Amino acid sequence: MQQRNHHRPEGERLRYGTDELYRFLLWVSIILALLRLIVRGIVGQILLASILLIMGWCIFRTLSCNHAARRAENRAYLRMRRRLGQFVRLQYRRVTDRESAFRVCPECRAVLRMHRQSGEREVVCPRCGHRFEIHIR
Repeated sequence: MQQRNHHRPEGERLRYGTDELYRFLLWVSIILALLRLIVRGIVGQILLASILLIMGWCIFRTLSCNHAARRAENRAYLRMRRRLGQFVRLQYRRVTDRESAFRVCPECRAVLRMHRQSGEREVVCPRCGHRFEIHIR
């Protein structure tokens, strides 16, 4: 005898629910709503339309039964957020670390940090082993 799930009707699929992308979109819409309290006119109308579109997308994602597509959207958002965080940290480190020079490997695009020593020298990328010349002023 087959067991039935008593919490939902047979054949009904589970909804996707909330995730990191949902929370980000929710905060964006809250910030835009607060901004709309300050801004009036045509800009305020554009903000209102944006808020409604974002909230509609949030509701759509939450109630969606297409779990694979929603997970793919969330993965893409998390990947983009991670890359943006890495970029911001690298830029902060470039500004604050004045004793180091940063160069990009032309082969694998890895960012190399080395002691700032004026002149030309040959560098070996630790990731791919590619040898290339750099010039530091």
